[in-house]
Amino acid sequence: MKKLLTITSLLCAVFFSSCLKDKGFENNEYGINLNEDGSPPSVQFLKGNSAKTTFGVNVDPGVQIVELVILYTGATAPATDITVGIQIDNSILTAYNTANGTSIVVANTASVTVPTTVVIPAGQRFATLKIAINNTTLLNPNLEYGFGVKIISASNGVKLTSNMNQVFVSFTVKNKYDGVYSVTGTFVDFTNATFTGSYPRTYTLITTGANTVDVAQVINGELVPGYLFSANGAGSFFGNFGIEATFDVSTNVLTSVRNYYGNPLRPVTGVGNPSLGTGPPSYTSGNGRRAGLDPTGINKYDPATKTLEAKYFLFQASSPGGVRGLITEKMVFIRPR
Repeated sequence: MKKLLTITSLLCAVFFSSCLKDKGFENNEYGINLNEDGSPPSVQFLKGNSAKTTFGVNVDPGVQIVELVILYTGATAPATDITVGIQIDNSILTAYNTANGTSIVVANTASVTVPTTVVIPAGQRFATLKIAINNTTLLNPNLEYGFGVKIISASNGVKLTSNMNQVFVSFTVKNKYDGVYSVTGTFVDFTNATFTGSYPRTYTLITTGANTVDVAQVINGELVPGYLFSANGAGSFFGNFGIEATFDVSTNVLTSVRNYYGNPLRPVTGVGNPSLGTGPPSYTSGNGRRAGLDPTGINKYDPATKTLEAKYFLFQASSPGGVRGLITEKMVFIRPR
């Protein structure tokens, strides 16, 4: 499967006119120089050396394409093709990590294919550099990957613009369920009638694999798996309880939910400590809480409307019959994460 991810689109007339009142552009401090002063034409990235371009790719065994724009800055379009030499330069990534205190991982050559040349056709002012992201099923969705790209040459005597000849590109892996959702729903607590649902809410579904997500929301300033509710009108949350969701990618059926805090492999959050959990098959947390689907629910993601409907139980060993509560939710996609 091949997919195209357009990172930057270029509408030349709009872009050029929008820069006319920008003194930074006019003084050649950054951006596009049309070389109307007679200086030699050059080539450059649309976004310059200090820019970081970030995008999300799907979990996919195939190839996905990201496009970067390369510009020709002559006063008039070139009369002949301009061949631009390109190379990966991961010193750009190292410098970014050092300057920003980040730990973005270098994407290896098996994951990223960058052409060594791109041609700006005669009569045109720009070309797109098409970079292939390969088989993202091999990548860790919990990491951010990156690579540097540099213009190293141009044919026909065209110069390079030193402050616009390289870019830093980063990406994360996302499955089709990943994103930010508006959520409505109900909650029934079978042990305490004053505990009720607190909706609407905003959830973030965070990719953890090709068909799995963490269902997270902001709790005490931290984006984590957890469940917020109303405790007789006051906001509260269940300690050591939050959802990991698994789908059948061919049918989009929600096949299971389990307790994040029952999985000892997951990190500690302000909601609880997964290291005390039992792991498979029950994924029960240290305080006896686990999760399970109610089969009477819709329990399915609709890709046409980007809506997920789920109905699931909060089980707790100390509750009568082992069932603490029932949660019914409808999550409607708002925007990418």
